[in-house]
Amino acid sequence: MTPPATIIQESGKSEGPECTSEVPQQVGADVLPLQLTPFERYMTVDDRASYPMTYVTALELEGTVSRRALESAVAALRVRHPLLGARIRGSGRSASWQSVGEEIPHVIWRDEPPTPRAFEQQNIDLAIEAGLRVEAYSQDGRTHILFSFHHAMCDGKGASQLIGDVLAAYGIATSTSDEQPRMLPTQVDLLAQRGELSIPLPAPVSRWQAIRGFLTETWKLLSRRPSPLSANSTSSVRDQENLGMVTASVRQTTNRQLSQQAAVQGVTGNDILIRDLFCTVRDWNEDSQPGSVKRWIRMTIPINLRSRRDLKLPAANVLGYAFLTRRESECDLSQSFLLGLASDMRAVSKWGLGAMFLGAVRAIDRIPGGLFAVTRLSRSFSTVVLSNVGDPTRRFRAVFPRDERQRLIAGDLALESITTAPPVRPGTRVAIAVTTYRDRIAFGAQYEHSHLTVEQARRFLDLYVSRVEESSQNSNE
Repeated sequence: MTPPATIIQESGKSEGPECTSEVPQQVGADVLPLQLTPFERYMTVDDRASYPMTYVTALELEGTVSRRALESAVAALRVRHPLLGARIRGSGRSASWQSVGEEIPHVIWRDEPPTPRAFEQQNIDLAIEAGLRVEAYSQDGRTHILFSFHHAMCDGKGASQLIGDVLAAYGIATSTSDEQPRMLPTQVDLLAQRGELSIPLPAPVSRWQAIRGFLTETWKLLSRRPSPLSANSTSSVRDQENLGMVTASVRQTTNRQLSQQAAVQGVTGNDILIRDLFCTVRDWNEDSQPGSVKRWIRMTIPINLRSRRDLKLPAANVLGYAFLTRRESECDLSQSFLLGLASDMRAVSKWGLGAMFLGAVRAIDRIPGGLFAVTRLSRSFSTVVLSNVGDPTRRFRAVFPRDERQRLIAGDLALESITTAPPVRPGTRVAIAVTTYRDRIAFGAQYEHSHLTVEQARRFLDLYVSRVEESSQNSNE
């Protein structure tokens, strides 16, 4: 089924001399082999069979996919994104990304619609296979494509780049009109700088003050032991069928409404999302284990650390983490609590605090076996993860036509929805991603199967979504 031909808007970067209706070839010399960065080593060390360091992004599209065009589009990724055509050789600090010749990732074609289990984190062995796995199903004018990524290869921004390139190359191959996707070049030699972050200190902060602040924040992380999310049920997890990512979407609220309500309160929409998740965790834990208001709740928030220098960087990891910790007794819907969180998030941006995690990883990596020891600690490091992905289509390195329903058009396919969720780690029982597309807000969550059933995970996510809807409709909380 071909999407409507009426084109009213384009997305992505502004059209210019760098745009092309053909797949741009790589710019610069072949950069492989590349030594793993400390962050990439951390991602491989923390990878384990029961907790894969992988994540899934799901696309639903209108139209019947051309198998040949999709397979060619996926194969073409290696030209623009060299890490996709590499495998990890060696171990420890000597490990590196090395080329494996002409081997290309293949599309796995399914005969049935994806079940919830298809959205589980998958094990990907980077010693023998690419860091991307693609599965597709198409029938009755609807297409589903699942992208599974290994986090050592790329972060969420990099995943968006890869997906955008697949859709753009597919659209160029299948478009029957003059309105085709137009791709922007990548610069592969920038991969050699992917582990080099330049976070300037805001004046008048001295280096000693920055070190002291780093030590203070590190002490907070170590001394404030967060409580895990409660199972909130008497049912046995072992007796339940645990499935993959659970999803939900707001029923009435648009991203525009959320932003408007945030502006009224002098904060950002992301600040409201953070506040509402803190309050949801508090209510959830209080319902099952009442009376312990002194418990700590910690939220891990991925932070994109790319600068203008990285505009043409191929898919990679340029990511840090911010950590917010609060007592359960602090987590309420008051204006003061919201403003406190907003102040902390401004500090994360101003001080480059998202890079502090990378500094800690780099320091631990100097100790033989240090990363392995840290990742195998028995204590829970964080209660929940919240990744505000925003609109993934705005991260595409391509310009796409859109139809009158604001759907992105890739040849004979129209993108209906895109959903993802971060990888869940031991002790951090729920990891949530928030995406926006066509002004709609969608939520995806991975959960720790050994402690939560799929019913519990869905109920927790529904409670969170309901709270976000309430906050977006009422600014006088």
